[in-house]
Amino acid sequence: MKKMSDTLSRQWTMLKHIPAHPRWISTKAIHQYLESEGYDISLRTVQRDLDKTSSDFPLVDKSEGTEKYWQWAKDAHALEIPSMTASTALVFTLAERYLEPMLPGSTLDLIAPYLARAREVMKTTRFRGWRKNVRLLNRGPRLITPPVNPGIRDVVFSSLLEKSRFNAVYRRRECKDETQYVVNPLGLVVKEGIHYLVCTLWDYKDIKHLALHRFRSAELIDTPAVRHRDFDLDTYIEKNSSFAYPVGDGNLKLKFRMTPTAAFHLRESRLSKDQEIKELKDGNIQVSATVPDNSEIRWWLLGFGDQVEILAPTKLRKEFSKTARRLAELYH
Repeated sequence: MKKMSDTLSRQWTMLKHIPAHPRWISTKAIHQYLESEGYDISLRTVQRDLDKTSSDFPLVDKSEGTEKYWQWAKDAHALEIPSMTASTALVFTLAERYLEPMLPGSTLDLIAPYLARAREVMKTTRFRGWRKNVRLLNRGPRLITPPVNPGIRDVVFSSLLEKSRFNAVYRRRECKDETQYVVNPLGLVVKEGIHYLVCTLWDYKDIKHLALHRFRSAELIDTPAVRHRDFDLDTYIEKNSSFAYPVGDGNLKLKFRMTPTAAFHLRESRLSKDQEIKELKDGNIQVSATVPDNSEIRWWLLGFGDQVEILAPTKLRKEFSKTARRLAELYH
């Protein structure tokens, strides 16, 4: 057993077991934690330690009957050894700015002490004006994402974390009527700012994508969600191209001619692992790559306009030829 003389180690262990606001822990529970970690100490000594350390640390206590409870104060900074570096503080502040739309308020509350500490550290460094010098850019126009009800978002996130069902009222796209669902969450996908819940409904096995902004209400049910034993979110997204609007099964053996200016970035950011680039006699670039057969690759190619020409496969070349004729007729 560890001795009472191990005061610093004991008090440090004690402080680590005290939860952040709004949770509480009793003196008796802290005593049990210390005993489980090998400290031979009385409940009375734990109480004295708590009373003493609360004068040096932002601890809050309350009494309920004969029991006393403890927590870190709501605005308490994270206890950190070693202290937070400027680079770490920058990462936390970036996370706060860019992950906030993706996380429920309750989740951000869990790291609020670290975020507050990061903001203080940033004020004392050369990075204090970082917001003016850091940007996250999206390809294409930045669309204004539809708002998500915070209460509904919290229910969806809680159901994912707790693997429980929830009741929901949902309005499908291009549908005026609302439908009631019992939802079994499987995963969450954020694409271009839109949050999609990957799930099943009731006891059915077919997988659905529900956009969070289309939920009209959501309420947790104290019932375990129906799970797919073999479900893997990465496999579902990548192999099935579930969020890339698949057009056909499998991949395309794509070959196209491109102007050097348009193709420049492909020398640094490859389309696929088997991508090959060949310089042609006319000065253009020929690119070959195996890519998923989906709408996204078509949108990407069409975005280059007359700077790209599809060479193969023949089916895709004919598809682009028809699109070009329709555009010519439209703008004639």
